[in-house]
Amino acid sequence: MAKQKQKESQVEEEEEETNQEEETEACADSDEQSWSLIDKLQEVGIGAADIKKLKEAGIYTVESIMMRTRKKLCAIKGLSEAKVDKILEATSKISFSGFSRVKQCDSMNFW
Repeated sequence: MAKQKQKESQVEEEEEETNQEEETEACADSDEQSWSLIDKLQEVGIGAADIKKLKEAGIYTVESIMMRTRKKLCAIKGLSEAKVDKILEATSKISFSGFSRVKQCDSMNFW
């Protein structure tokens, strides 16, 4: 009888461990979906050198690019205004955050 209870408790512990592993994997998957790494910009035409400049400036996600002003992005050494415009256009292709830049609002007649 004692051996049977011991086996049952082992089975329960193994099931609990399996459930915890599945939950951890699910959380990792949802984290990957909620943040887009700037490496994805390369898929939409941004050069590796420009991505490296962004990383050196402490920018690692597409969303963090979208949170910065155009002026601050232009202040990053090696990024011209034309490159910044291209990067901003590429970020809008990768991630829809619900945010619109003022220039976009003007063109959509929001005002």
